[in-house]
Amino acid sequence: MVLTLNAIYALHDRYFNCCLPTRKLIGKERHGARVKKTFDTAKTPVARLLDTNVLSPEQVQQLQAYQAAQDPLALRNQLEALLSRSATPASTARPVKAV
Repeated sequence: MVLTLNAIYALHDRYFNCCLPTRKLIGKERHGARVKKTFDTAKTPVARLLDTNVLSPEQVQQLQAYQAAQDPLALRNQLEALLSRSATPASTARPVKAV
């Protein structure tokens, strides 16, 4: 079970960091009882890291090559397969014995 969870988390991290763009909150303005939120443009975490200019040129090249090597559809399919395989019905679960 632990090996399966580790495989799921590894695939999820690759899929999330390289393939899923997210919006980041950059500001809030209160207008009475309402709050207006301002978001940055949607980017992947890898793209945000590349935009910071804190990496050396070699690290930038390695990260770009790593990102280009990821196939979003294949990662998603692998993740779905692992998740569907790891779901166990309650009838097959064994109770934990008290020590």
